[in-house]
Amino acid sequence: MDWRGPTYRTVDGERIDGAWCHVWWRNHHDDQYFLDDLVVFGGRTYPSVLHAYWALSAADPADHDRIRDAEEGRAAQELGGRVARRADWHRMRVAVMGALLEAKFTQHPELAEVLLATGDSVIGYTGFTDSPFWRDVPDQRGRNWMGRLLELTRAKLAAGPLLPD
Repeated sequence: MDWRGPTYRTVDGERIDGAWCHVWWRNHHDDQYFLDDLVVFGGRTYPSVLHAYWALSAADPADHDRIRDAEEGRAAQELGGRVARRADWHRMRVAVMGALLEAKFTQHPELAEVLLATGDSVIGYTGFTDSPFWRDVPDQRGRNWMGRLLELTRAKLAAGPLLPD
């Protein structure tokens, strides 16, 4: 298995280790894994999807900037978890994450190739520190929204040449 961790894709229910690993970044300080690479979204640049997600959730623009400027993804997540969120965040968080993932994979073609290489496989996201809302939890409590959004992003990338600009 790749040193980058336990992320995987499934093909007809069978795990294939390492198929998705190099899309993730390992923070060697605490062994957490995050989507990485600069993302430009809404005219601003964020160090990672994690930074952008938590910064965009903040109700206060000053908190947004502090989160965006956090040194690591884990710090952005911790800051974002402590600040007041936008009142409408619960209604828009899935759409925002979907837009961020689309921006990430559009801006990083090498990562888009990895995502497209997963074919039509189900993607189970196993982020260890994320809530069950975002991840695939073995006891079926997880909603796996990150995996679903990655699959949707993959479908949009695959259909790209067919869709008008």
